[in-house]
Amino acid sequence: MTESDGRGGKLETTTVYKSSILRTLLLAAGAGFFVLVGCVLMLTTEASSMVVGAMAFVFFGSCWVLLVLQLPRRKPELVITDRGFTHRRLGSVDWADVDRVQVSSIGGQAFVDVALRDPAAFLARSSLLIRVLGRLNQGFGFSPAVFSTQTMPASPDEVVAAMRHHRG
Repeated sequence: MTESDGRGGKLETTTVYKSSILRTLLLAAGAGFFVLVGCVLMLTTEASSMVVGAMAFVFFGSCWVLLVLQLPRRKPELVITDRGFTHRRLGSVDWADVDRVQVSSIGGQAFVDVALRDPAAFLARSSLLIRVLGRLNQGFGFSPAVFSTQTMPASPDEVVAAMRHHRG
């Protein structure tokens, strides 16, 4: 956490999380491995294996591309202040727009789930990708504003604790 002089001379704290290069490289290597497995499965003669291989190739190939593109970026992945937070993918969200912040999980994978007061307004101002993913998340019973901390040097519990601290 760092302190900076905010409006009215009040000291405002800021928590910054940058992507861990090592974590990002390890995730990219894992995704690359599953791309190779997908390629091997696509080369088989069994139709079901070919379909699974193609799905693995597309999904993990997309993950690999996104992770590799993230490596040279040195901007913070998440910045949390007393006014809200800014996530590299989700954009800026004010605390006034947040109902609650919690850790959720799917299949043992924990992530940060930011429940919004007006999810439709958030989606309306978001990019096409975030709108599609946000609606998909809502279909699974989560907020449209969810994110992973896998490339950050902090667990979802630590990030949620920091967000709750700043939110007050």
